[in-house]
Amino acid sequence: MFYPVPETSTDSHQDINMARLIFIDATMREGSRTRRIARPIIDELGKRYEIETIRLDGAGYPAVDSRILHDRDNGIVTEEYADMARRIAAADRIVIAAPFWDMSFPSELKVFIENMSLFHITFDSDDTRCYGLCKCEKLLYITTRGMNIRTGDPLEQAT
Repeated sequence: MFYPVPETSTDSHQDINMARLIFIDATMREGSRTRRIARPIIDELGKRYEIETIRLDGAGYPAVDSRILHDRDNGIVTEEYADMARRIAAADRIVIAAPFWDMSFPSELKVFIENMSLFHITFDSDDTRCYGLCKCEKLLYITTRGMNIRTGDPLEQAT
C-alpha cells in the first residue's frame, strides 16, 4: 500500500549532532503572508537547528477513513509514513506555518496530523491512558488571517 509522501528537504551542510527542527509548511498560496512571516524565523532557527521542511500543499494525504483504520489495526502502515512519523517524534522542535482559514486551519494540516498519529511511534497506551512519545517540548504555530478586524470587534473570533 502506498500513499504519496510530500516533498521534504533537509539542509545537508548542517552538523550531524545539531538539534533537529521539523518545519511543517501548511500554506497553500505562493504569496502567503504566513509563509512570509515564517521564512525569516526558520532562517534564524537554522543557525541552531538542522531543519527538515515538510510542505503539505499538493502532498495528497488521504483522509483517515475506515480502510486506513482497518489497515492500521492489522499493522499495515506505509514505511514512508512510519519513517516520517519517527522523524517528527524525534524532533527537538516543531514549527507549523498555517493560515487561519474558515474559522480554523487548512484541512491539509488536519489530515497530515492524522496520518502521522501512529500507535507505538508518536503515541502509545497502557491499560489506563494514552501518552505521547514525541521528544519535542515546544511547538511554534505561526498563523495569519485576512481582513482588518480590530481586537474586540464582534467579527473578531481568533484571539
